[in-house]
Amino acid sequence: MGASSNLRVLIVKTSALGDVVQGIDAFKSLKPMRAPIHWGWVVAEPYLPLVEGTEGIDEILTIPRKWSFKSWLAFRKQHRKPKWDIIIDLQGLLKSYIVSLAIKHDEVVSWGPKQSRDRLVPYLATRVYDESFVSSREKYRKLIQYALQNNLVEVEVDHEKPKLSEDVKHIICSPGSVWPTKRLDHKAWGLLIKEMRKSFPNTKISMIAGKDRERDWVNEGLAIWEDEGIELAGSMNLKELKAWFQNSDLYVGMDSGPSHIASSIGLPTFIFYGPSLPAAYDQFGEGPHAPRGVCHLNEDFEQRCSKLRICESCSAITSIDISKAWSQFIESHKLL
Repeated sequence: MGASSNLRVLIVKTSALGDVVQGIDAFKSLKPMRAPIHWGWVVAEPYLPLVEGTEGIDEILTIPRKWSFKSWLAFRKQHRKPKWDIIIDLQGLLKSYIVSLAIKHDEVVSWGPKQSRDRLVPYLATRVYDESFVSSREKYRKLIQYALQNNLVEVEVDHEKPKLSEDVKHIICSPGSVWPTKRLDHKAWGLLIKEMRKSFPNTKISMIAGKDRERDWVNEGLAIWEDEGIELAGSMNLKELKAWFQNSDLYVGMDSGPSHIASSIGLPTFIFYGPSLPAAYDQFGEGPHAPRGVCHLNEDFEQRCSKLRICESCSAITSIDISKAWSQFIESHKLL
């Protein structure tokens, strides 16, 4: 823990999985120019393993999965002392601002009207920052820099895409996503599995699924795909999942939380994007590792489609040529 005279800065980014990972990536790309800073982070309990062990984070505050007035009062009682100089609300929601109110502080820095998803937050925060951003990681990094009055500098971070070996022994696949518009169907996954088998005939393929309906979907697929080399992995917590990823050779999945974990630990990834842009969310931006199709509505957006939650079928996913996309990915690793 830093000395009491150090500036105390608390980042509030409580959820969700992918957002917390991207926020941590942004934090790790910065360092103070002058005096050391005592850094803290507020995160929801289910995502604590994502923040634990992050170099530079001196203190972690957790909020419960289900937030109530009673739990807020308990949190407030626990964290009224010591005082934080600056709270950086990366979340930009009324919920995260209420979390900040429970903590003794001098000021709260958050998003302005362009970026905040809650109309009240820009009027409640002490200072706000507002502009357009290419990626979510850039967005978080800029707010942290702004909060510290540009007293931070970017450090060299290895952004080189990890290389895929010819000897791939284990592929982890995550076919699930919260939104149906961000998923491939069984037929598309069946074709993808055949392509993976052509490239790596003897590899072990493991499917991960977090929720019951995702596990049901994978079990339906296992009956369709006719591939005895595929297994449905057991349930894992985030700490176990990270460790499992570190002992595999390739991750294949949709734009979802596990994808961001895989990228952050340096695992080669092949991630399908549809109603969201790789430039905004993928650690390595656009490229063969992040295929997208063409939207039949010709939707133009900077980060993700406004119809993400209501579109019946996302053609930016369904129009992807699976075989062509896989060939381009393999070729990009010079394995063809």
